[in-house]
Amino acid sequence: MTLRKRCFLSVYTVCFLTSLVLLPFSSIAGAEQNVSYAVKGKSGAAKGDFVRARERAVAQAMKQAVEKHLRDVLGEDVYGLHEGALKKVILESERYVRSYRYFYVDDNVKAETSEVELEVALFTDALRRRLGSMGVINLPAPAGIRTIVVLINEKNLSTDSAVPFWDRKPVSERFLVKNFVAAGIKVVSRDSVRDKIGEETVLRAAKGDVGAAIDIGLKAGADIVVVGNVMSSLLDEGADKPVQVSMSLKVISSLNARVVAAKSDFIAIKKPVQAEAEMEAFDKVSKKLGDFFLASIQRFWSPGTGAQSEPLPVPATARGMDDL
Repeated sequence: MTLRKRCFLSVYTVCFLTSLVLLPFSSIAGAEQNVSYAVKGKSGAAKGDFVRARERAVAQAMKQAVEKHLRDVLGEDVYGLHEGALKKVILESERYVRSYRYFYVDDNVKAETSEVELEVALFTDALRRRLGSMGVINLPAPAGIRTIVVLINEKNLSTDSAVPFWDRKPVSERFLVKNFVAAGIKVVSRDSVRDKIGEETVLRAAKGDVGAAIDIGLKAGADIVVVGNVMSSLLDEGADKPVQVSMSLKVISSLNARVVAAKSDFIAIKKPVQAEAEMEAFDKVSKKLGDFFLASIQRFWSPGTGAQSEPLPVPATARGMDDL
């Protein structure tokens, strides 16, 4: 072998080994990584209930996958230092699972146990952001523009309740996004997150589940989550029934794990054409609450001001908001 070839192989080997050492940390420093783990879970089947037993075994395997990833990216020393706090992340492992598939399943009737072996793929960026919010790792400072995600559970006069959430086109969501973009704020698109976030999670967040909203922000890669319910309805006031649009929203910081602002409002518009009245009402109430939330978000993001919490929502007089 020539000297040139030996030098080339030596350099190649060093680069290759270096990449192996740095690979676990790429999920901390970079974008979403396609990371999966082969893990096992086992649970007893009380009274022969193998369905529940398998669910517990799968949950156990998911916890193992998240724990393995945390140990990989942090190293044993850092993991041990924060082990108490990280146990909470592991307990919530299901929210960080992108997908999983079975390698092996064994429902042992004689031993009354269910055992599974899975390949579990993780939302590594969501885990990275969670570790950053806990102070376990240092996230790089935002490069200029921060990001928000807006997801609205809307029921308008033409809503088909059979249409899944992600197939709807909420008018209020479009108006709110337009207002934020016009103010120079980067908004994560609805289509870019539909495969990352389950419908049930969005609906829980819309009903006020802050944990679900934080989950949305972590998976969407958004600092701020704007979420809530909007409904349009006809008011019974004579022949020309006004259209009322009621809006109840929250703004949540996914990194700080807190409510930044919350507000409810409504507007009623009367016009000869019902569709025009509804659209105008959507526009006006979205503009009104959008301005309020924009000011709240800008205060929250302003250096040195800290987190600003707004008053709790004023009860809306709109009918049927609790049914959303």
